Amino acid sequence: MQKITMPLLLAAVLFLSACSLSKISAGADSTPASCPLDLEAEADRLAQAQLRDKRFSGLVIGVQLADGSEHFFGYGRTSETNPEVPGADTVAAIGSLTKGLVGALTQSLIEDGTIHWDDRLVFPESVHPSESARQITLRELATHSSGLPRQPQTFEFF
Repeated sequence: MQKITMPLLLAAVLFLSACSLSKISAGADSTPASCPLDLEAEADRLAQAQLRDKRFSGLVIGVQLADGSEHFFGYGRTSETNPEVPGADTVAAIGSLTKGLVGALTQSLIEDGTIHWDDRLVFPESVHPSESARQITLRELATHSSGLPRQPQTFEFF
């Protein structure tokens, strides 16, 4: 797996409200006929505006439509030294981009009773955490009091 050394913007673009829920029947590589937006043209417009100022080397725009079909559009390069165009499988350090989304989803799940702040983490069978890691709660994760490191120092865990 490739390591990313330069900033790479991962853009999540939501066009869902503009597309019909009932007539979408396209696969992952085509634009649904019932969607009034030309997804690729709109992605191109957004990407060019972002790449113009050269603050980062590349970006990926991902769109998931109401029918579950996924569309990915890559622009630029994965780094200043690698001309490969980023895509759906490009590994990127996305920093704080997901914090707001994860927080909103967590709160929604708590409000409907699916999860609780004091629930402990559940690990896949292939992961063997320490006993102290098994005691971490969602509240501790959300308040940054779990004792976990801020972030991994390398991408070697991918």
